[in-house]
Amino acid sequence: LVQADPAAIETVDDTIVTLARQDVVWDRVGKFFSQPGDEQVKSINLIEFAGNDLDVVESQTKALCAQLDALIGQDHEAVGYQLAVTDVDIASLWELRSKGVGLLGNAEGNRRPIPFVEDTVVPPEHLAAYIKEFRQVLDHHGLEYGMFGHVDVGCLHVRPALDLRDEDDEKLIRIITDAVKNLVLKYGGVVWGEHGKGLRGEYMPEFFGPELYSDLRRIKQLFDPANKLNPGKLVTPIDHPDQVKKLDNVPLRGHRDRQIPVAVREDFDVSIHCNGNGACFNFDLDDVMCPSYKFTRDRIHSPKGRAGMMREWLRQLTRADYKLDTEDDEIGRLTQPTSPESDFSLEVFEAMDGCLSCKACTSMCPIKVDIPDLKAKFLNRFYTRYQRPLKDKLIAFGERTHHRMLPVPFLYNAGVKLPFYDRLMRNVVGLVDTPQLSSPNYQSRLAKAGVQVLKEIELSWLRACDLSKVIFILPDAITSFYEAGTFVDCVLFFKRIGYEPIVTPFIENGKGQHVKGFLQEFRQTASQAARQLNALSSLGRPIIGIDPAITLTYREEYRMYLDRQEVDVWLAQEWLANELPHRASTLPQLGKADVALLGHCGEKTSIQASGRQWQAVYKAFGLELEMVKAGCCGMAGAFGHEAIHYEESKGIYEQSWKPKLSAAGPGRQFVATGASCRSQVQRFEGVELAHPLQFLSRLLG
Repeated sequence: LVQADPAAIETVDDTIVTLARQDVVWDRVGKFFSQPGDEQVKSINLIEFAGNDLDVVESQTKALCAQLDALIGQDHEAVGYQLAVTDVDIASLWELRSKGVGLLGNAEGNRRPIPFVEDTVVPPEHLAAYIKEFRQVLDHHGLEYGMFGHVDVGCLHVRPALDLRDEDDEKLIRIITDAVKNLVLKYGGVVWGEHGKGLRGEYMPEFFGPELYSDLRRIKQLFDPANKLNPGKLVTPIDHPDQVKKLDNVPLRGHRDRQIPVAVREDFDVSIHCNGNGACFNFDLDDVMCPSYKFTRDRIHSPKGRAGMMREWLRQLTRADYKLDTEDDEIGRLTQPTSPESDFSLEVFEAMDGCLSCKACTSMCPIKVDIPDLKAKFLNRFYTRYQRPLKDKLIAFGERTHHRMLPVPFLYNAGVKLPFYDRLMRNVVGLVDTPQLSSPNYQSRLAKAGVQVLKEIELSWLRACDLSKVIFILPDAITSFYEAGTFVDCVLFFKRIGYEPIVTPFIENGKGQHVKGFLQEFRQTASQAARQLNALSSLGRPIIGIDPAITLTYREEYRMYLDRQEVDVWLAQEWLANELPHRASTLPQLGKADVALLGHCGEKTSIQASGRQWQAVYKAFGLELEMVKAGCCGMAGAFGHEAIHYEESKGIYEQSWKPKLSAAGPGRQFVATGASCRSQVQRFEGVELAHPLQFLSRLLG
């Protein structure tokens, strides 16, 4: 490969490839490994040719491909190759390589890859022999490891998996580092190629020699005689008594983490396992990763910052002998002190309260650091000491209370329209722009449209019916309560293409309870909902949810809080993308329309194929659907309705969504899957966006 003279050769080992198969990046690069037998592919080499002359680049590429064709099938040679030529594909493959560090942090178990023999370099002609002996060192100690790097220059990044909270594992740092240092010297290399010199400064005399090392100390003496700049790293001033730090005396995060009891670490494991890869420091306004960080530009308001705050909070509680598994003596009685200095948990609250619970980090972070769930667990504990605000209770139990008002929406709306209502909600309760209930309600509209709405799930009666064309539609508390017209249009879409939609009774989902940390109540709500929906699922017909945030709760939060049990509820496009191709000849073609989809954050990150699925649905009706790359809308359920978050919600909306809508040409029509997203556009633009199914339903109607 080196003789082919490419611009770069990067290697990614089997550990990283295996982890990548479970990451969002695989949705974009998996097509390169979709040939028969490719499921066995482990290590990958990325070879890039670049230059100013296209003919030369193509000639180099063809020459290497010819060499590989002759070698494929031979022992210890490549098993195959793929060509990536588009900018998008090339960028996706480089993303796979750049996510190596983060992906390694997502390994299972307490031992996680640690960068202490990172970045060694040996002459490329010795690299194979060096790697073989390096592996022998790690295998001797029974360690798993990840390996990647710039092999064309002999630079290797190796991260052995250790649990630095275990004192025996900590001792291996010295043992393995010394062994690797000796290996590097044997093969004429250095232990640092690009970074990581400082904490391995004790090895510098062996690599630089006594004369050059003394010169480095003299230079240090000239510019930093008092040893104030980065003291203890690299070298010390030649006339200063201090010595370079020894590897054994370097402070490790494990020293602090081991102060947290094992049971607590396991409950908050996503915080403990954040490896600081920094993927959340994302400045792309059209990317969904952590909108609160993009708005504040404060690292405390990033997943990495919040995970770090949680670790320190858990450590401080442990040092104060505060038992997380017991009730606080001052349960719910204390008001919040005005100064965070009096209680560190107030600083943690400030960081967590700024999280939108959009869940982008749960998929986009290579470690899958689930900050929304950490936030829920923190709030659940925080409010055993401090009083819960009324707004949190209204949000957590809004499904229940508003469901009771559905028969008389005009009474509820009359209260909302009172002159003092907005001031009362903003200044006393802390909520703004609260929506009105749809009137007439969704049940009345569906009855008028001839769609059956179940009052309860009677399995014996349903089993006696012909269910061959039945689709069960699950009403959610957002779309069906506040956008009854949208919900009804979505239901009628299925009727208009030949199915028999049956709307289930309203089943409380509990999303708001989880977001606000009412975890005992959420577990009870989820258990009751799962029991009803699993019974309905036994009939063998699909259950479809309309709103992504609510529907995804059944497979994500339910799985976490119901002993890894999830409820089988489809998003509309998931089911339709599989079903409609079998009915292509029976579906009407709807002509042309300039339609663009603004996707929901959680939907785009949890289901990477979601956009393509919507495009497949539209294509079945002869329509093109453009996917708009956009960040978060800033609403995120109830977040944007909280007065304290109003400016942040608006600011996030103006970073990405507003420019996309403003730049649209005449005739362009936008559709949006998220009810929160549609309400945010309605709030700031006065424009009603349709749900993608609603748009199709209207054309069919």
